[in-house]
Amino acid sequence: MRFLLVIFLSIAGSAHAQGIAEGIDLDSNVGRISIVETGDDFSRVLQVDGRRFFEDDAYRYVSVVAQFGEFYLISLSSGGTNCGAEYVWLNTSHAAPIFSDLFGNCSDLWEASIDGGRFTVILPAVSAADGYVAFVYDGQIIEKVALGQRSAGIGLTADDWIGHRPGSIFRDADWRETLIALMGEGGYKLAGDVIAVGSGFEIQGDWVAGAGFNRRMVGHNHGAVAVNRTDGRVVVALQTDEAGLQIWGDIAGSVPEAIEGINHRH
Repeated sequence: MRFLLVIFLSIAGSAHAQGIAEGIDLDSNVGRISIVETGDDFSRVLQVDGRRFFEDDAYRYVSVVAQFGEFYLISLSSGGTNCGAEYVWLNTSHAAPIFSDLFGNCSDLWEASIDGGRFTVILPAVSAADGYVAFVYDGQIIEKVALGQRSAGIGLTADDWIGHRPGSIFRDADWRETLIALMGEGGYKLAGDVIAVGSGFEIQGDWVAGAGFNRRMVGHNHGAVAVNRTDGRVVVALQTDEAGLQIWGDIAGSVPEAIEGINHRH
């Protein structure tokens, strides 16, 4: 029988302050695993049986975020805003620690699982329209696999989305048809790219709305999406250096603050 285990769904900050997630067995076959401070009151590194790893200036935050038996998933971050995290597997099944190649796409949202001896880390794709991507590790090589979009299971009404990230609606397969009908393929992809990072949807008058941006895009780009709580109307507004102000949908009646904020950037 094949064995499937999904262990964590994580966001940045879910690991303990010392960089070790809950449930990790630190006494490995190759020695004690720990996260140690470097002395600059800012950086930390991985230590295995007294030997330090990832000490160079490329990474400031190193965390052990998941474990599957003798394999540990390590998160590496520079601490900047352009790249949330990269990842590496630590294999402790041999006489000395063995590391996989680095992988990831700078997302700090991950889902890890094991199936038949193959380790999979699922991350949001760089473009929300592309859904998700998996990095599959067989103990030797890492294969990148495009997964496409999937249902977020959140729902199709405005209030369902309260507290969720606004960019996630452009990654949700349940909303794809509605949003493409409103914006077209090009607008849909652009909105998902622009509204990549933002605070959660919140009630704003007759609407549930949220705004976001993407520091990894060139220029000053911001966007917002709103869903009407009464009739389900959807409005999306983008302000980009390339196209200026673009608004899709019927904004008749009260205008939510998130949409008004993008309009004021024009």
